[in-house]
Amino acid sequence: NNANSTFESINKALFSSPEGGSNMVYLSDYSIPIAIAFVSFASYFLFFGADKGKETSFRIKEITIYPIKSCGGISLKSHQVGRFGLLNDRKWMVVCDGNFLTLRQEPSMWLIKPTLNEKDLVLEAPGMPKLSIPLQAPNRKEEPLINVTIWQTDHWAVDEGEEAAQWFKSYLKREGEIRLVRQRDDHDRLVSEKYRAKESENLVSFADGFPLLVTSEASLSDLNQRMAQNSG
Repeated sequence: NNANSTFESINKALFSSPEGGSNMVYLSDYSIPIAIAFVSFASYFLFFGADKGKETSFRIKEITIYPIKSCGGISLKSHQVGRFGLLNDRKWMVVCDGNFLTLRQEPSMWLIKPTLNEKDLVLEAPGMPKLSIPLQAPNRKEEPLINVTIWQTDHWAVDEGEEAAQWFKSYLKREGEIRLVRQRDDHDRLVSEKYRAKESENLVSFADGFPLLVTSEASLSDLNQRMAQNSG
């Protein structure tokens, strides 16, 4: 039936594994990730957007990761998916007095532009020197651990040190104890119980709610048009 053919079509596009058999999943221009958000998207399309009797195919136009929650993104053609979602997506987070800090409180965070290389996460921002955060041992920090709060839940995270803390404090010019933290290797934050999938770890990074999020170009275009109208 139409439901089966639609989901079968989506399922074919989900995952493409690299040659050699990695335990990571790769997303490419012709694949679509499966996640809680995907289920919502697929269900909506199935019941409201799919033409009866027609097989539907999907193509990912762009993949974007945001290494630090609420800071600038990195656009990619293909990427790996791990236990927490897209690799290095929302793996870091800025906290103030232990509470997560986002664009909602500090819109200037969006101007912090990250790049990733094999050794470092490199940050640039207006009026600031470059900041490099080591990604690999022996320079990568594994301690101290500090308790941080995100959406009313507490988690232990790795403090990235004084240099990073001072860099963010100087840029944000915000009162309070500013720290940059990274999720632990044994990070155990879970998707909200209401949305957990059966037979899944349901782990999520420092993203607001889900490991992966999907949107459409039509939706973004509509949003941009409404924003332009409102700003006029």
